[in-house]
Amino acid sequence: MACFDQIKKSNKLFYQDIIAELCEIKEYKRNPLFFFDNEEKIFKNKIKKKYHISKRDIIIGIYPGSGKKWISKRWNIKNYISLVELIIKNTNDLKIFIICGIDEQDLFNEIIKLKSDRIIIPEVIKEIRKLAVYLSLCNLLVTGDTVSLHFANAFSTNTVALIGPTSPAELYLASGKIFRPKDRCECFYESYCKLERHCLDSITPQIIFNNIAKYLKILSR
Repeated sequence: MACFDQIKKSNKLFYQDIIAELCEIKEYKRNPLFFFDNEEKIFKNKIKKKYHISKRDIIIGIYPGSGKKWISKRWNIKNYISLVELIIKNTNDLKIFIICGIDEQDLFNEIIKLKSDRIIIPEVIKEIRKLAVYLSLCNLLVTGDTVSLHFANAFSTNTVALIGPTSPAELYLASGKIFRPKDRCECFYESYCKLERHCLDSITPQIIFNNIAKYLKILSR
């Protein structure tokens, strides 16, 4: 699978199942395990206090990046901005965390232009464990195939995953839904998309918002 993309494309097993089979492990849980130390727990409480987050608040997290290596995994930043605008227009009270990692300064520069007292945009987060703290505060996360997806599994966060040039069959979600493009991805496992129209562009902000709305009904019960 590592050497031949066609074999990887044809795979139908979750990554965790593949590793378990290789290691001859019969009983296991697919969710990764992640634990905060005392300093990180204190940091989490500071974030809650800083942004006035209470137990009653519903937090939608948006992670628009994918690091420097896999630019092709990104949904267009304009789509994320349109999605945020749809959420603000059609919902009340909930807060939106827009989180960018150290390799996503370009996305941060675009996101920071959004203005609403319901949007929380921390500075670019440089430490991966602090990134995990921010992600752990989200009730629902919108992301691509990147580190935030795996943290969401560790926290059993409701996840809306936009998966384009990688294999969705390998990706396990503890809770949520994977969205695949209507158009075939021609740039499978390539760092940059060479086409004028990216396959992920066939997934519209309205489609993603409609799915978010379903989760919000469940969360508000």
